[in-house]
Amino acid sequence: VSFKLHETYANSLRIIESPPFQVTETGWGEFEVAIKLYFVPEANEKPQTLWHHLKLHPFGPDAEGMRERRDEVRSQCYEEVVFNEPVEAFYDVLTGGGGGAQAGGGRGGKGGAKGSKLASLTSVGGGGKKSGEGARTAELPFEGVYSQKEEGRELDRLGEAVKTVEAMVREERMRLEEREKVLGELRSADINTVKGT
Repeated sequence: VSFKLHETYANSLRIIESPPFQVTETGWGEFEVAIKLYFVPEANEKPQTLWHHLKLHPFGPDAEGMRERRDEVRSQCYEEVVFNEPVEAFYDVLTGGGGGAQAGGGRGGKGGAKGSKLASLTSVGGGGKKSGEGARTAELPFEGVYSQKEEGRELDRLGEAVKTVEAMVREERMRLEEREKVLGELRSADINTVKGT
């Protein structure tokens, strides 16, 4: 994974070859980070580039409180990469089927290193085997930062937001109807005044 940070950082292009695939830096401001994902040879996939808008300052409804408490700033977003009909060897790597660990392990040089990194990535990724189970799955894990449980919570929050917006629309519609009624009364009173003069 390569991370292209803002040019003001020394060594702004960071290449991370093993888990955890992350960059830790300090700074202030906000900018776009280009994240390029390179896949193992078994994938037969071209590298993919993602963009992340990074904020290095407190934001949101409690920004002032976060600044006063000197809380850590987290700027997270969920990106999903979909592989349409991956080759079987890559599917094994993605789902923890075990094929990826052997795919490059027998060779020396770059191929062998990538094969061993694959095994680490599969075990760290959390989307592979559940503990105690041998089932292959490409589904989100049940618990964690980006999991089925968190996805359910987000859907609940979105449902509540939709209800709030619908209530606000109803309220504004009622206000509009009241104002139109008052406007109609004023117009009819104005017409009657003109006719009377």
